[in-house]
Amino acid sequence: MSSTSGIMKKSDPGLVFSANFQAADADVVYCSSDGVRFRIHSKNLAITSGVLNPGTMDLQAEVHLTEPANILELLFQCVYPRRQSDISQLSPEDLFALGEAVEKYEIFPAMELCRLYIKTLAQSHPILTLGFGFKHGYPDLVDDAALYTMNYPLSTVVSALPDHAVLPWVGFPLSLVILIIDKLWVITCAIVPWSLLFAILICGLDALLPVESVKRVYIWCWNTGKCAQKRLASQS
Repeated sequence: MSSTSGIMKKSDPGLVFSANFQAADADVVYCSSDGVRFRIHSKNLAITSGVLNPGTMDLQAEVHLTEPANILELLFQCVYPRRQSDISQLSPEDLFALGEAVEKYEIFPAMELCRLYIKTLAQSHPILTLGFGFKHGYPDLVDDAALYTMNYPLSTVVSALPDHAVLPWVGFPLSLVILIIDKLWVITCAIVPWSLLFAILICGLDALLPVESVKRVYIWCWNTGKCAQKRLASQS
């Protein structure tokens, strides 16, 4: 998708405005990081955005945003009742950029759509998908991307995580549940440092075992740990 789609040049006073967002009665003007301006109706923002709240802004002043024009062009489509662009045609980089902007400005109509499309990138872009899922609270994205991060160095994975997710990721206490045949036996949970397990699986185990064997071990550990947590939570 072209980064200049929907953009036109104003001859007077020499400013660049979006061709799709230049209504004369629009009362808020946003300026992208590359100098393109968007005229937006504050009444639309009031019901679609949790951050771009017109009630807290000086409507006479331009509001400068950090996103480029091609991302804002897609973002502002979501605050109007109109057909939106097909974001499935976006490059992965632009899709993640749009997802970040949608979450940043809390554009509610677009959040789920972006999540669904980013979910399809879990295998091809697992590091970015994992970071996005942790940052914005989408556990399904974390689960989908986690397996595919195993071929990346731990330092690469950690560098993509928000601060609050680093310790849970590298030091997560993995509870291993040993199910005894007789129901009278109790459940025993052994705490294994997640950093040790993860380091073995990602950095060393693949050199000793076939890739498919590593994947099976990883999936078993991941699912067992999750099941153990749910079981313990239900009993507490």
